[in-house]
Amino acid sequence: MKRLLCALLALSLLFGTVSALAAADYTVAEKLLKQLQAGSGFSGTLTLDRLGADGESLLKTPAVIACDGIYVRETEEEPASTRVDLTLQNGEDDLAQAHVWVQEGVVSLQSELIGSSWISLDGLDQSMLTSIFPAEGGDGSLPDYTGISFLLEQVGTYLPKLTGDGLSDLKEDFLLRLDLWLEGWRQTADFGKTEDGSTTMTVNYCVPNAAVKNEAKTLLLDILGNEEAISALTEALGEEEADKLFQEEWQRYYFQAIEQLPIEGDLTIDRVMNLKGETLSLKVSLPLWDAQTGPVTLTYTREAGLTDSPDTQSLTLVGDNNQITLDFTRYTSLEEMEVWQGQIVRTWSEGSMGVEFALTAQITEGVTEEKEESYLAEYSLTLSPLAEAQQTLSAPIEVKLSGLFISATARTAATTITGSFSLKGQDGTTTLLTLEGKSRKKWTPAPITGDILKWSDMDGTQTLSLLTETIGNVQSIAAEYAK
Repeated sequence: MKRLLCALLALSLLFGTVSALAAADYTVAEKLLKQLQAGSGFSGTLTLDRLGADGESLLKTPAVIACDGIYVRETEEEPASTRVDLTLQNGEDDLAQAHVWVQEGVVSLQSELIGSSWISLDGLDQSMLTSIFPAEGGDGSLPDYTGISFLLEQVGTYLPKLTGDGLSDLKEDFLLRLDLWLEGWRQTADFGKTEDGSTTMTVNYCVPNAAVKNEAKTLLLDILGNEEAISALTEALGEEEADKLFQEEWQRYYFQAIEQLPIEGDLTIDRVMNLKGETLSLKVSLPLWDAQTGPVTLTYTREAGLTDSPDTQSLTLVGDNNQITLDFTRYTSLEEMEVWQGQIVRTWSEGSMGVEFALTAQITEGVTEEKEESYLAEYSLTLSPLAEAQQTLSAPIEVKLSGLFISATARTAATTITGSFSLKGQDGTTTLLTLEGKSRKKWTPAPITGDILKWSDMDGTQTLSLLTETIGNVQSIAAEYAK
C-alpha cells in the first residue's frame, strides 16, 4: 500500500516537474547525454565526505573516486554495452578498483573487494520482479516479464520525454477525446450556487472498470494507428527509441499491462464547474486491489484556489484500518522556482505518523563569461516534523541535488558537469557527494577476460561467503578514512 502511494506521488511530481521545467529542445544537459549515447567517453572524479553539525569533516580525508565510463555502440559482432571503471584513491595511493559492465540488461562486476572473478548479476533484478509479477515467457527479443512490471519500466524510461511542450497539441486532442468518451458515462448534472451567488454545475460520472481498460486499449490503438501522433512521439523520443517502443510485437505487452491493472470497481468522478467551464472542484475515486492489504480505494481531489492562491490537491489511499493521505499545493515563485508544499500522513486505529515536506526545482540557462552555454538544475527536498502526528521526525531532513553543465556551442565540444548531492540527517550530520567531469573522445575498453560467475548459479553458502568477504574488505578500507 505504501509502495503504491509512493509511486503515485513520484509520478505526479515528475509530471509537474518535467512539464513545467522543460526548456529548449536541446539543452546543455541533453547535449552531454547525446554525446555519451553517440559513443563519447566520460571521465571525472567523485568525492565523498561526511560533515558534522559544525560543518567540519568527520573523515581524515574525503574519499576520492576516479571514474571513467563509455557506451560502446552495437556492432555486427557484439551487442551495445556500457563500461565503467572506478578507482578509490587516497592521495597518490590506489586503495581499490571496481569495474562495471552492462550488456543486454545484465550488470556484471569485478573488484578485488568481491574477489578476483567477474560476477554477473543475471537473474537478481529479474527474480525480484517475477516474485511480484509472475512471468509468462518471452521470445528472446522482448522482456521475459510481463504486465505491470513491463508497463512501469516503459513509464520510467519514456515519461520525461513525453511531458514537454512539443506534444501539447497531441495531448489536447486526446484529452478532448477522453472528455467526449467520459460524457457517455455521465449519471447526473445539477445546477447550484456558490456562497457569492455564482452559478455552478455539478456533474457525476460512473465508469465500470472494464470500460476503463477498454478505453485505454482503444486509445493505445488510436495512437499506434495515427501517423501524426507517431511522428510527434518519434520527434520527442528519438527515432531509435520510437522504433523500439512502437514495434508491433510489443502491443500484446501493453494490452496485458492494462488488463493486469488492479482495478476492483467502478471509476467515479465528481466535478464542479462554473459557467465558463472552469473546474472549481474535482474528486476522482478508484477501487484497487493491494496484494498486501486487500481492497483499497484511491481518491484524488483538487480544490481551486481563490484569486492568486494555488489549487489544493490531495491523494488518499484508504484500506482496512489504514489510511495514507498526501495533501499538497504547487506554485511558481517570483524567481521561477517550482515549489511543492504539503504533508503526508498515515493513520490507523492505534495512532498516526507523518511529515511535512517542501520540494523545490529550478532550471537556469545562460552564457558564461567565456561565451559558453550553461545549464544549471537545482532541486531540494526538506522533510519536517508534523505536529499533529503522533509519530514524526525529531528534526528536519534536508536533501539537495544540483548539476551545472557547460559547453561551447560547437556540437563536438566537450561538455563539463559539476554536480553535488547532500543529505543532512536528523542528527545534524551531512553526507556530501560531488562530481566533476566532462565528456571526452571515445576509446576501446579492454576486453572482458576470465571466468564470469553467475549470481543465479550461486547457492546460499557461496552468497554468504561472498557477502562476508565483501563486507570485511569494505570495512578495512573505511578504517583508512575514520578519524
